[in-house]
Amino acid sequence: MEAQALILGVYRHHIESICTWLDELVTTVLSPKKALDLRGIKPSSDITLNVSLNMTDPPEMSEIGSLVKSLLAQAEEAAEAAQVAQVAQTFAGMAREAKPGIFSTIGAMAFGLGVSGAIFGKKHD
Repeated sequence: MEAQALILGVYRHHIESICTWLDELVTTVLSPKKALDLRGIKPSSDITLNVSLNMTDPPEMSEIGSLVKSLLAQAEEAAEAAQVAQVAQTFAGMAREAKPGIFSTIGAMAFGLGVSGAIFGKKHD
């Protein structure tokens, strides 16, 4: 909601600047003599009247910049946390698969003794 209010403030600032410029432009076109008088220019045969549109940064822009920075930091932290969790889960899965456990060890020893007895004909007591 805060971002929406800030963006509306930016639009409002720019629209007010444009409306002020349009008012000045229309006034100058409708009454060039009045525009000359307001600017303190004496009428002569070669006069140029400029009506400039000056756009400035609205005060809300600094707040929007701060908001964007904080949102980016939060997104980066969340992405980093998700990546760390995924790596940890991968390593945990690998660790579970890599550990044979006690029953697997006993089974491998019994299998090895049986195979060696079958091959070499020796009984291991």
